[in-house]
Amino acid sequence: MMKKVLYSAVCVALSVAMTACSSENKTVEDTVKVVEEVVDTIPYRIAKGYELKSGVKELHTPKFGSSKAFNKYFKSASADATEIDFNSEYVIAAIKPDAKGKKLVFNGVNEASGDRVLMSFYTEDAEASEASTSLLIIVPDSIDGHVDVKEVM
Repeated sequence: MMKKVLYSAVCVALSVAMTACSSENKTVEDTVKVVEEVVDTIPYRIAKGYELKSGVKELHTPKFGSSKAFNKYFKSASADATEIDFNSEYVIAAIKPDAKGKKLVFNGVNEASGDRVLMSFYTEDAEASEASTSLLIIVPDSIDGHVDVKEVM
């Protein structure tokens, strides 16, 4: 019994040693490249109870830092719409005015390289009561930078 345990331990040790010897050597450049590709997730809330105003076909910017700018494009659609404090947060918006019978689904919001914020979304079929042509994400003002919105498939 003891010989089997010892034999198994030696086999495992040899396997680990052989695997370590056969792995690629990493350089400092490889490590730096991997670190540059790291993306941080940003805290967010999804705003509910708003809808795109009729006649709006596109946004001049996806980032809204004031209620005045926000209210040019969106209106409250329910009494219990999510409260937005434009003194400490801003809204990232994605719209698809022609997405009839669909809804925009949040896929993520990330910060890349400290000064770029990316929100992604996709569309899927929806029941009439769930259909929406816009998606609104509320982000803290402390997360600052250029905002991009991207539809993913």
